[in-house]
Amino acid sequence: MLVIALIIVSPVWNVLVLARGWDAVAAQALPAFLGSFGLGMLVAVWAQWRQAGGRSCGQLGQRATAALVTAGATIVIGDATWHENDWWLRDGIFRESFLRPRVQLELVGHLATATGFALLIAARHTDPDRPYAG
Repeated sequence: MLVIALIIVSPVWNVLVLARGWDAVAAQALPAFLGSFGLGMLVAVWAQWRQAGGRSCGQLGQRATAALVTAGATIVIGDATWHENDWWLRDGIFRESFLRPRVQLELVGHLATATGFALLIAARHTDPDRPYAG
């Protein structure tokens, strides 16, 4: 539960920074990045749970691993493209609603990229018996 709470802290903090008009120091403070840490910890807990389960967990299979890699890479590349090309801020998904582009950016922050990398790391842990090197 604590890991989930860490993930939730980031968007709440980001919206508070936006709503209260705090400066860049507050926007880059630790609470803004706790979600990324929480996602990494969530993958670590999942990998440890799978390892503790031994043979009963088994492998996820090639399709599941490929799906994790594809989803993770798509999220990372997509998020980088949107931020780099300013699409996210200029158009956004809900242009005229409460979730206007600036709020979307503050709400999501770095969680999209962190989610993509968490999926890539999870894909690596689909087979607990496979060695890391060689």
